[in-house]
Amino acid sequence: ILQENLLASYKKFVPPAGGADCEIQLALYSIVEVSTALQTIKLQGWWRHYWKDERLSWDSNLWGVDALVYNIAEIWVPDDIVYELIEEEHLGNVALTVYPSGSVFYSAPRVTTVGCKMQLDKYPYDIQTCQFTVGSMSFDGSLVDILPRTVGSPEDYFEEAAVYQDKTAIDLTQYRHNKEFALTKVRIVPQNFYY
Repeated sequence: ILQENLLASYKKFVPPAGGADCEIQLALYSIVEVSTALQTIKLQGWWRHYWKDERLSWDSNLWGVDALVYNIAEIWVPDDIVYELIEEEHLGNVALTVYPSGSVFYSAPRVTTVGCKMQLDKYPYDIQTCQFTVGSMSFDGSLVDILPRTVGSPEDYFEEAAVYQDKTAIDLTQYRHNKEFALTKVRIVPQNFYY
């Protein structure tokens, strides 16, 4: 009954009132492939999303419910994309967990291939820097602000603290190292676009 009440006048194609600050984090499992011929890098991991939608909030004392689970087709979900995307494979159906405050958590397992312009003048001892941008497909920063979610930050309220590295939006706790290449540095630079 609670889920039906929350969805009665809910418009799933409309972002939350006042806009949504959507924090994202890549829990990187592996770098599947680095292709110098195609100038691409293929990543496998979970794209975690955290945002608040007060249209989905309720009084947990009144209802006796601490969390609800929704299908991705039932509620609004950020339409973020890697702008340099070449190909993406979604791995299975994913549920969204909503908490009484309206906080939403969504973890999407994906294999993502992005373009990466490579410098091969020192091959096979080259060091590559692959940059990619994540943002909303349909909305500017005033309606949907895509932000990096820092691992181990005080706002890490959905997960129990584990062994996290400090201050990065890439979670490497489950990362499987590859013998062919090494991940040496991750740098996140937030930018907002308004149009």
